[in-house]
Amino acid sequence: MFQAQRRAITSSIRASLLFVAVAVSSVAATTLVNAVCHAASFTEYPIPTASSTSYALTKGSDGNLWFVETSGNKIGRITTSGAVTEFTIPTGSSQPISITLGPDGNMWFTELTGNKIGRITTAGVITEFTIPTSTSLPAGITTGSDGNLWFTEKLGNKIGRITTAGVIAEFTIPTSNSQPNLITAGGDGNLWFTESNSDKIGKITPAGVFTEFTVPTASSALYGITAGPDGNVWFTEQFGGNIGRITPSGVITEFTPPSSITSRLGEITAGSDGNLWFTELEDGLVGRITTAGVITEFAVPTTSSSPLGITSGPDGNIWFTEAAGNNIAKLQMSSVVTPSAEVDEMNLTGTPTIDALPTFTGVSVPGVAVHVVVHSDPVTCDTIVASDGTWSCTLPSSLPAGAHTVLITLTFPDASTQELGPYSVIVPGDTTITNNTPLAPNTGVARSVDSPILLVVSGVIVMFASIVLCVAIRYKLRA
Repeated sequence: MFQAQRRAITSSIRASLLFVAVAVSSVAATTLVNAVCHAASFTEYPIPTASSTSYALTKGSDGNLWFVETSGNKIGRITTSGAVTEFTIPTGSSQPISITLGPDGNMWFTELTGNKIGRITTAGVITEFTIPTSTSLPAGITTGSDGNLWFTEKLGNKIGRITTAGVIAEFTIPTSNSQPNLITAGGDGNLWFTESNSDKIGKITPAGVFTEFTVPTASSALYGITAGPDGNVWFTEQFGGNIGRITPSGVITEFTPPSSITSRLGEITAGSDGNLWFTELEDGLVGRITTAGVITEFAVPTTSSSPLGITSGPDGNIWFTEAAGNNIAKLQMSSVVTPSAEVDEMNLTGTPTIDALPTFTGVSVPGVAVHVVVHSDPVTCDTIVASDGTWSCTLPSSLPAGAHTVLITLTFPDASTQELGPYSVIVPGDTTITNNTPLAPNTGVARSVDSPILLVVSGVIVMFASIVLCVAIRYKLRA
């Protein structure tokens, strides 16, 4: 009975990661302006062992990246230039599934069916430590603020702690059969983890005290989790199709990527650019989400490659595993542009004062169509982003003095759009003020009051006319 349950859950874990089509209902979530499948520069490096099924990778202390080969039963090392070395795990068919950099400079990994925590030095020497709970199915692993390693036990329904000397302690999760997945160290000093079977985000203090938070979307199959640059914790929902954000106090917000309903979400990591990056298995995408929730997706070159594990590399680029493509891939950060815009070399935020005939400039992906519209008139201009990623657009006619609203629309080659703005700008100078007081009762006709300069000029003209008329009358009388 127990062995049957173990086999069922093991199969469920692997199936939940690899290409099983599911029907996901539409869910209510926060959706901001998103963009789909934008261009980026990728490099893919084949893993020597065929059908190795790499699930996860991490940045090492030696300036390389380290990854697990779940089906290959190996730990791999790849340099930032793409040279791969593989190390066979002593325990056969151990199914390594997660890996992290330890506080001792070594790599630590979980063996899903081996029921062990493994340690590998940068020289490739492997040591294994058996988990006290049999057939616990260890899954995620991370380094805690206390200098220990923390891991999840999928079937054991526990969070484990292992010292760098290999001493293990276990803590039972309050919710039974929660099936904890991945785990991360939060900025608050606690450990945060996903519960795939209970729709909860769990938190455990270094002392072993638990708190659990239920996510809004039911049957979400929570998976990846990471600490964000904003002090919050970010996570993925494989079946829920959302990227989630949870504050240290437990407030949860969900954001829906454009392709998430058809593409199961994988792991998530903090990038060197201050954003969060995640994988989408079934549509072969790598996604980026800002801390404000704006999402952009980038298509991986190899189709049906199932990008899964993801991390920020020592070179500042985004690295990820292709579970079906049998590659370790790199997304070149320099090729990814965050669209921005200025006017007359000034930031558009903060209501800048501009020329009457302004020039708008900015950066985006080469080939993108840019449409600038000043809504109060309207006045528009259009251009295409140049090969160096810059664009410039001058309005064809001058704007009148006063306040104006500017909206910039970017149209990408795949016909998806992204809006910048709306922004408020001011053109200095005299304005015409309309007074809505009728000229006569019930006429409904408004009278115009000119600007102060025009009033003065008008007064001078009237005064001069009066003097001329007066002189003429006196001359007439004398005659």
